[in-house]
Amino acid sequence: MSGSDVAFHCSDALLGDERLSVGERVRRVFGLFDLTDDYSLNEELFTFLVRANDPAVARAVWAGYRSRLETQEISPQLRLALVVAWFEDVRTVETAFNELLGDDVRRLRDEGRLIELAAGPSHWRTAHVLEASGPVPWSCKRDVYAAVATLPELAPALFQALLRCYHNIYGALEPVEALTLLDRLDLPSDLEHLAPLRVVLSAGARNHYRSPELWEAALGDH
Repeated sequence: MSGSDVAFHCSDALLGDERLSVGERVRRVFGLFDLTDDYSLNEELFTFLVRANDPAVARAVWAGYRSRLETQEISPQLRLALVVAWFEDVRTVETAFNELLGDDVRRLRDEGRLIELAAGPSHWRTAHVLEASGPVPWSCKRDVYAAVATLPELAPALFQALLRCYHNIYGALEPVEALTLLDRLDLPSDLEHLAPLRVVLSAGARNHYRSPELWEAALGDH
């Protein structure tokens, strides 16, 4: 039996087991994901959270994701779930972004403790969420981006975030603000796609798919 088969046959039973608290059900599904790396389990968690409308479910779901994002390397399926299951859906995008990163960044900024994001588990979670945050509405993430731009250790992740804001089909950015952030980052001048991104943002472009010829021209010039 494949990992996908195990996930398919076990997830419903785990989430529907009323002998367990909702938090324990969620934790067991995360454990199943750790074993199988099956993307569909993220969809099951998404559906369970949306339908339950229960703070206990929400706490367990976000805690499960946060802990799995606090490592240097994460599963590609987990990264995909952040983008597709949570950040591209208007029902969950703002809550997901704030629970996984936004609220922490704002709190640490207000307390003068942003340096805590420069290394360790919180650094890796910040980097992973930034790199997946292309579809998050600009109004939700602009202050978070501005705060992390002050940390040189997060410059590569914020660059990837801005690049994906531009290239993701649902990506969201404001060109003038994004260019200002980009110019604040200490990045190698020959970093791949840095110069083309600066060109298209300077031209006022918001998304690759609205004007694909701009990106192609920018690549040709560099």
